[in-house]
Amino acid sequence: MNDGFAFSLAERNIGSILLTGDGALRSFAASRGIDVRGVLWVIDELYIHQIVPAPILVDAIALFAADDTVRLPARELAAYLRRYQSRR
Repeated sequence: MNDGFAFSLAERNIGSILLTGDGALRSFAASRGIDVRGVLWVIDELYIHQIVPAPILVDAIALFAADDTVRLPARELAAYLRRYQSRR
């Protein structure tokens, strides 16, 4: 239900970004011309726009990596952890 609501909002509001990690929703939304991003993109945006400093992002990424309920690709999380550790 939440995914459907998020998709509906993004579809009705031209220029919106749909934030999701769901592969099927990502594919469907992209096929409808909706810009789709994931949580790792949010991390980059927080850093690029100087909203959150690298040390805090490192802590957050480490928490994601240690949490079994977070379903982000382990390889990408490790790469992000290294990237932001080097920016401390």
